[in-house]
Amino acid sequence: MQFDFTAGEVVATGRLPHSPLRGNKIDDRRICADAMATAGADHLAERTFLSLSGGERQRVLIARALAQQPRVLVLDEPTNHLDVDAKEELKRALKEYKGSILMVCHEPDFYEGW
Repeated sequence: MQFDFTAGEVVATGRLPHSPLRGNKIDDRRICADAMATAGADHLAERTFLSLSGGERQRVLIARALAQQPRVLVLDEPTNHLDVDAKEELKRALKEYKGSILMVCHEPDFYEGW
């Protein structure tokens, strides 16, 4: 059985460890919206996850990771399925990230300029 959540709902699951049934829902919504904008996925919020392309899903999953606000962001092949423009957006977002990043990426060009 598959449950088809919206992209926004998938990103919001990143906040569950921080405020499962309590907490400030307004802050959680703002954090999720910011994460989706940073990942270039804000325009996908109302689309169902199963209807998204591979690159769109990747952006949503990156947004979910960002919504957790981790001190260390662990990314395994974050450029998988992304087109050239999306890779550049991701690179910009990661350069602005305030925490530490542990990333595995088999695209040496992605690391240029770090």
